[in-house]
Order: sequence, then structure tokens, then C-alpha cells
Amino acid sequence: MTDDDNRNQQVIDDLEQALAGTHQIGYGSLLKRIKRQLKLDDADNGDLVNVDGEELPEPTEAELIVAKWDQQRKNYLIWEY
Repeated sequence: MTDDDNRNQQVIDDLEQALAGTHQIGYGSLLKRIKRQLKLDDADNGDLVNVDGEELPEPTEAELIVAKWDQQRKNYLIWEY
């Protein structure tokens, strides 16, 4: 941050726009060590569902329905796979 409030506000606005819709996950200190000891997958690219190594059963019809928030419509869009 600087002494220029207008510049500071612009930087914050730019960051807010750039990070909108992203997931920011960070591990530090103790959590970082535990993550390494447990050999956990990466939160962005890893398998966060099948964590015990067992194969999952085939998904039910209800599990194949996806809802995603549409910011422009201010409502959820729902579709089936």
C-alpha cells in the first residue's frame, strides 16, 4: 500500500476483478506440514473426492445434476450430464 488512497483503491479493485470466481487456497506452517505428511493431493488439480483409494460406485441420477451460479442472471443454471 502507498500514501496515495486513489492508487490503493485502484489496486484493490484490480485484484478483486482479477480474482473474481477463483478459489484461493494456501497452506502455511502446521497445515503445510500435515498436508505433506498425509500426502494429500493438490486442492486445484487433485482428486478430493476419492481420498481413501477405493473406487467410487457409479453416480446416481441425482449426482449427475449440476447447478452453477450465473452472476448476470442472478440465478442458478441447472443441467444434467
